[in-house]
Amino acid sequence: MSENRKTSWEYEKERNSKQMRIVFNMDDPVDAQIYHFLERYKPNRTSFIKRLVYDELVRCAYEQA
Repeated sequence: MSENRKTSWEYEKERNSKQMRIVFNMDDPVDAQIYHFLERYKPNRTSFIKRLVYDELVRCAYEQA
């Protein structure tokens, strides 16, 4: 590996970003269905999940106001 190449960890250290890991239990029908849906229909899964969470965050904030 070249001395100049950065690892993904080095890129992440330079940016203010964090990662989360989602584990799907493929023995659970609901988990398996969610996993297959994301794999098959959502090419940008990260963006899709973040948008769903943000929508829920806004909804909860609106209910509390």
